[in-house]
Amino acid sequence: MVDVEFHGLDVVIEDFDKFNKVNNRAISRAMNDANRAGRKVAVSKQGMRKEWAIKSSDLKRYTWNTTANVNNLSTKFGMVSRSINLADFGAKWSMYTPTGKYTKGVSYKLKGKRRTMKGAFMAKGHVFSKRKGSKNIIPLFSITPTSMLKEAEADELYIKQYLSTFDKRYLNQLNHLTAKL
Repeated sequence: MVDVEFHGLDVVIEDFDKFNKVNNRAISRAMNDANRAGRKVAVSKQGMRKEWAIKSSDLKRYTWNTTANVNNLSTKFGMVSRSINLADFGAKWSMYTPTGKYTKGVSYKLKGKRRTMKGAFMAKGHVFSKRKGSKNIIPLFSITPTSMLKEAEADELYIKQYLSTFDKRYLNQLNHLTAKL
């Protein structure tokens, strides 16, 4: 029979606990950095702005993300489900043409082409229209951000950027945090 005794096992367990905490902190920081970088590239000129004529600051209002921490190692990125108002697509209310004829409508730029919506008007930064045969005024929306994300294939750009940023940032954070031990 062989009898084995471990001396200093409590030190090894304590060091492993320290490394586990440091590792979780490095993972959460890297995940947060990767999530921000993925969000930035999804709404940038390579992503959704490539396909749609809308400012990235306007697109960021329609996105959300969660952050990771040591106890919860998960991040999320998403788009809100409400539609984007036509005013965000550079809408202009053209009441008169250069010849002086009265035209009712709002022009907006969608996918590189300027289009005019007859009977629409702008108020307080939003585009509205009257329903035919009714006195009700309704806001006009054009498209949802989630469909823009899919159509521009920005979700693939997000994933690609997330993975490349995570790999770099994780190793940097782990080296930085273990050096402090």
